[in-house]
Amino acid sequence: MNVTIQYIVTNNGNNTVYNVQINSQGYSQLVGTLNPGESRTFTSQLYIPTDAEVQQDFGPNSTVSNPFPIGGFSVTYNDSNGARYTVLSNSIQINLS
Repeated sequence: MNVTIQYIVTNNGNNTVYNVQINSQGYSQLVGTLNPGESRTFTSQLYIPTDAEVQQDFGPNSTVSNPFPIGGFSVTYNDSNGARYTVLSNSIQINLS
């Protein structure tokens, strides 16, 4: 099953930030420069395997976690002085039907 993940990155600060990069499980995107109040939106596809696919690799008693966890999301950026910062988000859980 493919799941679409939407990422929205907003500069809530008062200064422009540079070399903004977003990273998540299986996804990385260079955003570039964000001015104060500016947002950018990105989407990616995440494939969630079936129980049968997991069992092929890990044995007949293996199952996909439900809910399916996706690790945290990080944003790294530089300020105008070149200092590097990282902001981390919480992980998310996708309920499988």
